[in-house]
Amino acid sequence: MFPLKSTRHIMQNNKINYYLATFIFFLASCGLTNHHVYKLYSGPERPSSEVATLRFGYGICDVIIDGMKVNCSDYQVIKLEPGKHVINYGITDTFKLKAGHTYSLHKDKEDYTYRWMKDDTTGEDVAGERRP
Repeated sequence: MFPLKSTRHIMQNNKINYYLATFIFFLASCGLTNHHVYKLYSGPERPSSEVATLRFGYGICDVIIDGMKVNCSDYQVIKLEPGKHVINYGITDTFKLKAGHTYSLHKDKEDYTYRWMKDDTTGEDVAGERRP
């Protein structure tokens, strides 16, 4: 005969299983998240080595690239033709983006007047300025 488990024991096991399943689902979803990518060039998709990639950094949510408005709630990554682009992220300037490079746009957490663009591939700031 099999021993009967108490209701309390069964409930504790179910609670542990629930938390374990939730934790595993969370870990899996973090690794499998597919960022929404905006392809801002014509033609078929190209490898990352042939395009420039632009990401939203801290505090930047609205960007205008060559007259096209892109919002961070719709897209997290923007793929562009390499070359010159007019980009407005609170600062408007013409930037020469390189193929195979990833750039990120940032705003200072305490003083929003400081904004900059970083080339994540080289680690250099390529535009704007950080708070001293």
